[in-house]
Amino acid sequence: MTNRHKINMKTIEGYDHPLIEIEIGKKKLTMILDSGAIMSCLNVEDSDGIEMRKLYEVSYSGMEANRKTGDVVLTEISLDGIGLQAVFVLADLKESFSQVLKDRGIKLNGMLGVDFFRLYDCILDFKEDTIEFSDRPNEKYRVVDESGFMEGVDGINGLSWDKLEEIAKEAEAEFHEQERLKRQNAIQK
Repeated sequence: MTNRHKINMKTIEGYDHPLIEIEIGKKKLTMILDSGAIMSCLNVEDSDGIEMRKLYEVSYSGMEANRKTGDVVLTEISLDGIGLQAVFVLADLKESFSQVLKDRGIKLNGMLGVDFFRLYDCILDFKEDTIEFSDRPNEKYRVVDESGFMEGVDGINGLSWDKLEEIAKEAEAEFHEQERLKRQNAIQK
């Protein structure tokens, strides 16, 4: 049976994104809730000592608009005491988050993006400053990459690590093919 949970988001005046605290292992991490981020990211420097499974490597655009590479990993998180699985891109976010640390004194460790929101049927209520989520993954779990490509699968609960890795690699290959076609079309114009 799936249960719904609702927790408060932390909002900061003058800052566009709400924050929540998660735990990975014994680490408490402050995460941005970012509906504009296709994939969830974890600052690579905050990943030491966290048990995770590498799925594949991906190329991504940082907030500074430069291309970088990072591992895509699967790990267990706790959100308000509820155990969940999450997929993160391990990204160098230090520079991106430095202004928030300097201006607000808040150390950000990463962001939960659209992939997480879809997986756990999240509802972000900005009037009430809450996030509502399911404690079980959506039956139609979707692998989403930065191109918006989606592949439906039966659900994360019964999938092996190998199957998750296979799905992730297929999504990455489709993304790279779409990028190649975009470049080819741009050259032809």
